[in-house]
Amino acid sequence: VIDIKNALSEAITGKQTDVFVPNDLGLPDAAGIDFSYQTKIYSNSLEEYVTVPAEGQYLQITGAETIDDMVNAINGGTMANGASAVVNADGTAGTAANTFATYIKAYNINGTLVIRTLDSNFDVEYSGELLDNATPNSGTEIRRSSDFSGREGAGAEFLELKTRIDQTSSKDSLQLRLDKLNISENAFGDFSVDDTGLITMSQDGAMFAVGQIAIARFITNRGLEPAGNNLLSSTLASGEPIYNINNDKAAEVQANTLELSTADLSESLVNLMVFQRAFEANAKSITTADTILNTLIQLKR
Repeated sequence: VIDIKNALSEAITGKQTDVFVPNDLGLPDAAGIDFSYQTKIYSNSLEEYVTVPAEGQYLQITGAETIDDMVNAINGGTMANGASAVVNADGTAGTAANTFATYIKAYNINGTLVIRTLDSNFDVEYSGELLDNATPNSGTEIRRSSDFSGREGAGAEFLELKTRIDQTSSKDSLQLRLDKLNISENAFGDFSVDDTGLITMSQDGAMFAVGQIAIARFITNRGLEPAGNNLLSSTLASGEPIYNINNDKAAEVQANTLELSTADLSESLVNLMVFQRAFEANAKSITTADTILNTLIQLKR
């Protein structure tokens, strides 16, 4: 008979992810902040917990100014700001080594501290405790984000990223590469846009929101001022642009669809009239030439 803990682990496979948002950590902070971190690793094969770095000992992180400092400390690297060491619960020097890298790895993803298990199956899961003090006994636990933490198999890896593009932005400012966004080692996935304008990239069954097409509404569309090349600018008559969440009550976005025409209608109408007048003038010339020819033929007779 399998217990509930193991049953859930088998049902929802994938790496476990703990996410700590910057507001809860108080980072970035130029003055530096102290933390203590300990993890209990549970192995189904051993059917017991293993405390890292050791029972009653914590990783002490002092003077961390950025998320990158936290990442380097947990991964056993060199911190750009501050220092790390293993201490006892009372803050005195500990004897254990920093062995977090054996079980977990920390990342800075879009300014958030993300801690994941290295093992992709359900045999390894952990329960981390992050405290807001260099002395563990004096610290208060910092809760992980319930919105983004969990197992990848349960959709915990879905982090919404927003990319704002307007008429003053360059095409280089639209970032859709998953590796540049620190989401995945692979650059690209399957690209899609839904009817609300949400841009997503799918990779290995996981879906990531990488941008949102913003559609502006105006109080009076007739008050918009033409700026050429199908562009319009707001005026006092049109009012300021209005944006709604998920483009509610705005235009619907259709993916994999090309506009019937992107021509400037006013310019096209002017050109049509010019060409029509030119055609009429040419027609008059042909009629005149035909009349002259007939007259010459009659004179010859």
